[in-house]
Amino acid sequence: MRRERRQSGFSLLEAMMASVLLAAATAGVLLPIVAAANAQTDAQRRVIATRFAADVIEQMEAMEAGALSSPDHYTQSAANLAYTDPVYQGLSVTITTEDVDVEGISLILLTVEAFDNNRPMTTLKTLLGAK
Repeated sequence: MRRERRQSGFSLLEAMMASVLLAAATAGVLLPIVAAANAQTDAQRRVIATRFAADVIEQMEAMEAGALSSPDHYTQSAANLAYTDPVYQGLSVTITTEDVDVEGISLILLTVEAFDNNRPMTTLKTLLGAK
């Protein structure tokens, strides 16, 4: 009598299919986590850019009104504005001033647009009184 020999274990095809299924399940779990991490990083950069723009507005408010001649439009980097904190690295602002007349009062509209490596992040506007 001849005895049938039974093999134990998995075939190569079964192991490959199990690997593919595991990879698909892992990707399905990790992709939303990576997307959430990217969204959080982007939100943090927007907050930093907004703080930077607010700091620039404060700096401009401290200047004399004559220094804010209108119309004026220029771009400055964080390094050029003496912001040496590494968190501001890659940030720049476009500063625009415009004379406006509100009910007979001459004001200056100050617009500060913040960019992170040339990507628009935020825009802040404020009215400054002529001093």
